Amino acid sequence: MPISLTAFRAEQAIGKVWHRNAEGKITKEIRATLDAGDFLRKEFGSASELAGYVAQLNADVALTFGVPRDGFIQGKVVLKHQRQLNGHPAIARCSEDIQYPRGPGVLFVDIDADHYRPVEPIEARAELIEIFPALGRAPMVIVASQSSFIWDKEANACAQGKRGAHLYVIVDHGTDVPQLAKRIIDRLWLAGRMHYAPSSSGTRLTRGLIDITMFQPERFAFSARPECCDGLECRRPDPVVFN
Repeated sequence: MPISLTAFRAEQAIGKVWHRNAEGKITKEIRATLDAGDFLRKEFGSASELAGYVAQLNADVALTFGVPRDGFIQGKVVLKHQRQLNGHPAIARCSEDIQYPRGPGVLFVDIDADHYRPVEPIEARAELIEIFPALGRAPMVIVASQSSFIWDKEANACAQGKRGAHLYVIVDHGTDVPQLAKRIIDRLWLAGRMHYAPSSSGTRLTRGLIDITMFQPERFAFSARPECCDGLECRRPDPVVFN
């Protein structure tokens, strides 16, 4: 059976957008929401096919690792109260409309450089396998995050090097992702790779090697190279496939 996920296309670049501010300083803008757009269920025969797809993604596309309810293949993305759109299939990006596939799917691991340390994708994979050895046998695609390897063409210099990494672990059943994620998170706590940090409002946040909020079927992964403006360019390496 093929590996399933869903691609969401926005009306503009989504995820991180790199540009210069009024003072000429290199900065990033984060566009994390999509209130309207299109969705398309995608299927891949192997990790290599998935890697090729990720390598050529446009900046206006984000992925979820859940698939649309009711067997929908493509249609419109709308707000929850607008689901029935002129009689055509429409879904909202929420847990009621997007669920992990029963067949092969993706356990998406987001290595969080902001709350751990910058890593090359190959380093990230090795560190996770050290803690959770079963991942070493799984088909996997690894690639640098949208914050990595930003090049300033005007200065002919690297503006930002390695940061985070994305790991796409192929699993036999997408519905197993929540259980697998919990086991990985538990191991990370035991290994001292997770910690609590206070939020600005005083609540306790879980931080560490990975972003634990990503293990939801409707959660966006910004997998494409980011949009870069004002003489900037993303020069991250192409995805690498294991097993």
